[in-house]
Amino acid sequence: MMKSTKRKMEQTELAKKKNWRLIQDNEIVIEFDDCPDSTSAIMEIGNNLLSNGFSFEIWKAEGQRSPHIHIKNFNKKLTKEYKKNFIQKYVPQQWVNYADFSLCSKHMIAQEDKPHYKYRTIKKLLGKWNENKENLVENDLYESEEEDKIDYTKTTGITAEIVKKVSIINLAKSYGLNVVRSRSECPFHNGDNPTSLEFSRQKGTFRCYSCGIHGNIVDFVKECKRRGMKKNG
Repeated sequence: MMKSTKRKMEQTELAKKKNWRLIQDNEIVIEFDDCPDSTSAIMEIGNNLLSNGFSFEIWKAEGQRSPHIHIKNFNKKLTKEYKKNFIQKYVPQQWVNYADFSLCSKHMIAQEDKPHYKYRTIKKLLGKWNENKENLVENDLYESEEEDKIDYTKTTGITAEIVKKVSIINLAKSYGLNVVRSRSECPFHNGDNPTSLEFSRQKGTFRCYSCGIHGNIVDFVKECKRRGMKKNG
């Protein structure tokens, strides 16, 4: 028996023993880590999803810190980046820092209606909304994902040369942004989310998951100048 096949069988047996299942490719699961008020966060997200016509469920096992929102039955296979963009869009700014983005990747979660592997209590359904409705993907989230794949260091032209020589993160810091782990508060809209603006050093791009502004390093400088922002030094 090949090692990969044996390992897969062992993982399947472990999943059965622990009552785990894999998050599906057409499903988004939203959970929070160390959120000071996960119930309020879940309610606000639920209202956002409901007002936008999404079908979703809320599940929780007694002892869990946070309920889970399950958004199932999308009409297309979802990528990791799409799921991330979706969460950034529908989770209110004050809660997005607590969202567990690891659930956007291939990830095991506790099975529904079975004892939770950790708490040994049943993971119960708290409610369903817009039941049996197919969830439609939002093309703008796919489009933003495609734009983010552009690597200007592998293209030609003025922008490519700038990206090779200038770090967009260092440039952002020179405009007074407090960039930590490639993220900062967005200076292009009124908000207080310290991580809504994300930079890619390699690609020389930026994107705000709150106001939606995005572009390359040249666009970033143009926006800063248009808003009267001054460089330090």
